[in-house]
Amino acid sequence: MTALDSPTKYTFKSQVPQSFLSGAEPSNHLHNNLQSTPTPERETIKHTLIGSSRAVMGTIHVLHQLGYAQVGDWSPLVSSPTHPGEVMSILVRNITVQ
Repeated sequence: MTALDSPTKYTFKSQVPQSFLSGAEPSNHLHNNLQSTPTPERETIKHTLIGSSRAVMGTIHVLHQLGYAQVGDWSPLVSSPTHPGEVMSILVRNITVQ
């Protein structure tokens, strides 16, 4: 099985204090917790596929089936300047990094 065969699962956990949920008096805990949480930064990441047109398009479709990117998010196929006889396609994404 390859990494492309099964998408990664993500689990999100709530960090709301029990005192907030139980109806107790509000505290500064939630306010302090929000201030101490690092602010995520946005970064640009570029994915480049280089290969035969069949391999590049096949990979784009697999990534679409996995829910990673729409087919139309990728650039049109262009001739690779460094690999004669091959094509390339690029996907640019802004991701959150902590």
